[in-house]
Amino acid sequence: SVGHLGSDLCRGILEFAKERPLGKSSLQWLKIHMANLYAGGVDKFSYEDRIAFTENHLDDIFDSADRPLEGRRWWLGAEDPFQCLATCINLAEALRSSSPETTISYMPVHQDGSCNGLQHYAALERDKLGAAAVNLVAGEKPADVYSGIAARVLDITRRDAKKDPATDPNASRASLLINQVYKKLVKQMVMTSVYGVTYIGARDQIKKRLKDRCAIEDDDELFAASCYAAKTTLTALGEMFEAARRLSKESVKSVIRSGPVQSDRFGLIF
Repeated sequence: SVGHLGSDLCRGILEFAKERPLGKSSLQWLKIHMANLYAGGVDKFSYEDRIAFTENHLDDIFDSADRPLEGRRWWLGAEDPFQCLATCINLAEALRSSSPETTISYMPVHQDGSCNGLQHYAALERDKLGAAAVNLVAGEKPADVYSGIAARVLDITRRDAKKDPATDPNASRASLLINQVYKKLVKQMVMTSVYGVTYIGARDQIKKRLKDRCAIEDDDELFAASCYAAKTTLTALGEMFEAARRLSKESVKSVIRSGPVQSDRFGLIF
């Protein structure tokens, strides 16, 4: 079905029902949107650098809009190619206009939060460190909380791998994992941590990632590495979001103390 949560193709053909003139602000956001859709690391640049990326590829954008199949097909190199092509067409129309800011547009510009659950906890606790990690405070470039957690997990893993396996079982597990730590290994676990994921659930999430990569063939070693990775990720998460973890535990205790939870016919708790 066509919807804003659908595939790149579905999102690429969506437009607003009512048009609006772009205006100065929206024209800049359209350029940022182009860089976000092209991605490949460009989406992690500062806003100014993302605008510069788009302006440096205007020839490619015009070519994509005019000759999407016969031309250089620059748009196909984007991470979201069909949304990129739609943006090329809209942006080319605006920039070729005698008044780009008054150009009529139906184009949606997508924005997303950075791990919304952690954003809420960081805001509630006034946690400055956590807020910076999930882009609640301004920074020169967008923070990537998942890469930050992965980097901390890698630090801990490297430290443990240097220990004597005869006295510390984590040494052998860390050695198995040391070349397998990457952003997507921890992303799902970090996302679900504030929604009550258990240690077993987190372990299984990581195990699936490792298995998909065929990283560790032996089942016993895969299980041991998954257990270690889950515990290490929880440790890294606790270090970066100590206040959020504390608030999460207190919220659970509060619900337990309040007795049975009731909800209305729409599933809303009251």
